Amino acid sequence: MKFTDHPIHFLVSFPLKRGRLYHYLLCILLIVFTLLMYARFDHFFGQGAYLLFYPVIFVVAWYLGAGPAVITILILALSLVFFFIPPFFSFSLAQGEWVRLLTFIGTTGLITWVIYREQKIEVKLMESRQWFQTSLECIGDAVMVTDSEGKVLFLNQVAEKLTGWKSKEAYKQPVDAIFSIYEKDTKRKAFNPIYEVLRSNKKVNLEKDTILVSRDGSHYPIEDSSSPIKISKENKTIGVVLVFRDISERQKSESLLIESAERLKLATDASKIGIWEFNVDTHQAITSFYHDQAFGFMRPAENWTVEEFESHLHPDDKERVLETMKQAVIMRSTFNIEFRVLWKDGSLHWMNVAGQYDGKKNRVIGVNRDITEKKMAEETLREALFYRDEFLSIASHELKTPLTSLKLHCQLFRRAYKKGDPDAYSRERVDRLVDQTDQQVSRLVRLVDDMLDISRIRTGKLSFHKEKVDVSQLLSEVLERLRPQFANTPGGCPEVVLSESAYIMGDKLRLEQVISNLLNNALRYGQGKPIKVSLEKTDDFVRLSVIDQGIGIAPDFQEKIFLRFQRAVPASEVSGLGLGLYIAKQIVEAHDGKISLKSAINKGSTFCIELPCVKDV
Repeated sequence: MKFTDHPIHFLVSFPLKRGRLYHYLLCILLIVFTLLMYARFDHFFGQGAYLLFYPVIFVVAWYLGAGPAVITILILALSLVFFFIPPFFSFSLAQGEWVRLLTFIGTTGLITWVIYREQKIEVKLMESRQWFQTSLECIGDAVMVTDSEGKVLFLNQVAEKLTGWKSKEAYKQPVDAIFSIYEKDTKRKAFNPIYEVLRSNKKVNLEKDTILVSRDGSHYPIEDSSSPIKISKENKTIGVVLVFRDISERQKSESLLIESAERLKLATDASKIGIWEFNVDTHQAITSFYHDQAFGFMRPAENWTVEEFESHLHPDDKERVLETMKQAVIMRSTFNIEFRVLWKDGSLHWMNVAGQYDGKKNRVIGVNRDITEKKMAEETLREALFYRDEFLSIASHELKTPLTSLKLHCQLFRRAYKKGDPDAYSRERVDRLVDQTDQQVSRLVRLVDDMLDISRIRTGKLSFHKEKVDVSQLLSEVLERLRPQFANTPGGCPEVVLSESAYIMGDKLRLEQVISNLLNNALRYGQGKPIKVSLEKTDDFVRLSVIDQGIGIAPDFQEKIFLRFQRAVPASEVSGLGLGLYIAKQIVEAHDGKISLKSAINKGSTFCIELPCVKDV
C-alpha cells in the first residue's frame, strides 16, 4: 500500500488543493450559515451559543486551514457581541461576558494552533514518506519494508515484479506469504531473514543458493541483506528493510566465465601456453604455471619481476627483446617476438612471446610458450633440405659419371662396328670393354645400395640377420676379393695382422659392407702408400683397425666425417656419395659396437671398430 493512499493524506492535503480565495469564501459561507442557524434557534441554544461555534471552528481549522479558522473566530466573536448579546447592536458587554468571550477566543485559538501544528508535522511526515518511497522506487534492487511483527508495509516496483504481489495487496500481509524462499540444494524452505533480524536486532544476509518463489510460481535465485529500522533514542526495532536482487543473469555470466576459464585452462594445458600480465607502474607480474615452466621452473615462481625476466634472456637477445617490449608500451601496440632463454641448469631454450599494451590499466598482457621443439624441427628441416640438395647434387654427378662412361664405350664400339673395323671384335678389346662395363655397373650398384641403405636407416627399416660370425675369416674373405685392386696400387696388398678366430653375433653381409667401406676408403685416400689391417681380440670385444698413410683428416672435421654427405675431399676429386662412413657407423652401433677415428693432415688415418665378442665354440 502506498502512503498516498492513506486516509489522512486526503484530510491533510484537502486545504492545499484549492486556491486561498476559495478557502476564505467557503469560510464566509460557513460563518453566515452558522449565524443564521443560531438566529433561527437562539431560543434553543440560549447562553450555550459558544458550544455551537466550537465544532464549526474545528471543521474550518481542519479542512480550510489556520487562516480561515482565525477569521471565523473573530467574525463569530464580533457577531455574538453585536447581534446576540445584550445590549444588542452594541459592542458593550458586561464584565462576565467579557470573560466568556475571551475564554472562547483563547480556547478556539488554541484548538486552531494545535490543529495547525499537527497538520504541519503530518505534512512533513508525509513528504518524508513520499521522498522515502520515491527513493526506494528508484533503487534498482527489490526493497521490502515490514513492521516489528513481520508484516509487509511496502514493496517497490522491483520487489513487486519478483514476488508477484502489488504493494497494496501485500500491505499488512505476513512476510512469509509474500517472500517465499527455499534452499536450492536441499529444496527445503529457508528461514526468513526478517524474523532473524527482529530476533537479533542485527543485520542478516541470506545463505548462498537461495531461491525465491514468486506468486505465479516463477523461481529466482536471489541474494539479500536485511537490516533493522530502529528508533535511535530507545534503540528499539520498529521494522525491517529487506533488500534483495535477482542474480539469474549474474549466475549465467559467472557460469559462462567459469566455462570460458575452464576452456582456456584446457587449451593452455594442452598447448602448454603460458599467460602473463605485467604492471608498468609497479614492475610486478602475474604469471601462470606454464609461463614459469617455459623459463625452467618446475613450480610456480613466487615473485616474478623484470629483473628475473632479464636474468633468463640470452645475452645476444636481451637488448632486442627489451627494446621490442619498450616500443610496444610507447606505441600502445602489440608485439610478437622469438628469442632464446637460459634455464638455471644452463640449458638453452627458445621462447615465443606475444603481448599487447592495455592503456586503461597501464599494463601489458600476453602469452608465451616454449618453442624449442619447433626450432629443433625447423633446424632439422633445414638440415634435411640441405642434405637433400647436397644429395641431389652429388647423386646426379655420381650417377651420371658411370652412365656417361658406359654410353661412351657403347658409342665407340658402335662406331668401330659401322666402319667394319676388324679390331672391334678382337678378344682383347671385347675383354677390356666387358671389364670397364662391369666396373661401371658395380659402381652404379654400390651407389644405389648406399641410397637404399640411407633410406632404410632414416625410416628405421634397416634389417639385420644376426648369427655367429668369425670376424677373422670374414676379414680374410674381403681382403681376398679386393686383392686385384690393391695389387694395382704402388703400396700393394695391405699388411695384415690377424689374431686367432674372433667370434661375434652379427649380420655377416652388413659387417662385410663396413669392412669393405673402410678398405675402399684407404685405397682412395691412402695416396698409394702401404695400408695396414689388424685384428685384435680380448675377453670382451674384437677390435678391427684399418691404417693408411694418406691425406689424413683435419681434427675439426673428424666428427663430421661420420655424418651424411660428408667427405674428406671435394666431390670433384674423388667419386662417392659421402654416405659410406655414415652407414658404417649406423651398422656398427646396431651391433652394440663403436667406430672411432684418429687422424692428422698428411699423416694418414686410423679407423677402429670395436664389437662385443662371444666365446669360441
